[in-house]
Amino acid sequence: RDQVAQLYGACEDWLFTFMAVALNTGLRLSEILSLTWDDIELRNRVIKVRSDEDFTTKGRRNREIPVNDFLFEVLRKAPKHITCPHVIYTRTGSAPDQKLVRKRFWTALKRAGLPHFRIHDLRHTFGTTLAANGVDVRTIQELMEHQDLKTTMKYLHAAPDSMQWAVQDLR
Repeated sequence: RDQVAQLYGACEDWLFTFMAVALNTGLRLSEILSLTWDDIELRNRVIKVRSDEDFTTKGRRNREIPVNDFLFEVLRKAPKHITCPHVIYTRTGSAPDQKLVRKRFWTALKRAGLPHFRIHDLRHTFGTTLAANGVDVRTIQELMEHQDLKTTMKYLHAAPDSMQWAVQDLR
């Protein structure tokens, strides 16, 4: 949590919105960069991840990701470009490519005094945090669009003692 707070503090412009989406949805880099405002339903608090002729998700399926209170406020306040439909866009009004995102991300890591890690690790942070908060493995699998449950199981190392937790409230 401390590192996430440090990283948020080091993010400028569109990178803050990018980080908020990444850490609160578990979306892949390519999925975030393809998001348009048409994919965001703030009233219903959902992000629609679409697989179509313009963009194909890794699992080739459409899915909806709930928007929590923090991300709701970030997206509500995020500026919209007059011509660019993307949620994440540069000063020139175009969606950044993956190379630029990585460069800005690494700059923010240095500014925050954090060790080097990959953008994809934000996705792992999302999954690990869900598991640590006691979210069931099937829900994590659906949110992260894992085809194989074995992929999701690697996040359970962060889960509390689930057997003790499961029987605690039995009467």
